[in-house]
Amino acid sequence: MNKYLLSTLLFFILKSGFSQYYMPPGNGLFLTLSGGHSQYKESLINNLRNDGLGTSLGLSYGFQKNSLYHDIALSFNLGILKNRYQMVNYYINVLPSFSYRLMKELKINQLHAGCFVNYSSLQYVNENYDAQHNYWISHCDLGFTYLFKHQINPKLSLSIPISFPLIGVLSRPQANRQFVLNDPDLKIWDVIKRINNFNRFYIVGSDFFFIRTGMFLNFKLNNIRTFIIGYDFDFEQSRTSAKTQLVKNIISVKYQLTK
Repeated sequence: MNKYLLSTLLFFILKSGFSQYYMPPGNGLFLTLSGGHSQYKESLINNLRNDGLGTSLGLSYGFQKNSLYHDIALSFNLGILKNRYQMVNYYINVLPSFSYRLMKELKINQLHAGCFVNYSSLQYVNENYDAQHNYWISHCDLGFTYLFKHQINPKLSLSIPISFPLIGVLSRPQANRQFVLNDPDLKIWDVIKRINNFNRFYIVGSDFFFIRTGMFLNFKLNNIRTFIIGYDFDFEQSRTSAKTQLVKNIISVKYQLTK
């Protein structure tokens, strides 16, 4: 592992998780741990499919006010992947992912609907093929979110959320790969500024799309704490001249720290 990658991993692990903020809402402060299969493609490098372990760590805080549910979440993601040539690749949050959800229960029983604002930025590193250049995808999004919740018994319920964007802005490197990572004068804040140069506007169905959904069981523990476990499915794809694709099949656990 080169010095830049090691310093990047250490920096962001010490400073700070993705899909956790699309899990079912709850009141109070929650800790989320996620892990499972992740698949990533970066057409600027070689467009090979890379498969491996994707992990996430996050915190979220939810509260209700005037019949509206508010949820604020931060998360940090790390993936360690291999392609068919056994080349090891990484993706990592350059900054923590952020989401704010606003939801209201509809007259249709047990169905909630609302909107969300989302920020995510992933940096991709392939040491074997092209470790000296900077590859990333960053996006800020405004979209719709829905939640179906079925109460099985007083202490157990089933939740199915779904979220997708309507509009947003996107940042990707140019195809000529002019950004070099091993510049001795390059600072970490220069990398952050570079990958957040949002220069492309999109609407749903154009240059970028994602969908996040899953199925979760919500347990009430001793009528005080909530424990949530379930399955996350995340799919995102950019359709610019330099395409990316990320697919996650993740098991997530969410535990209520405070009411």
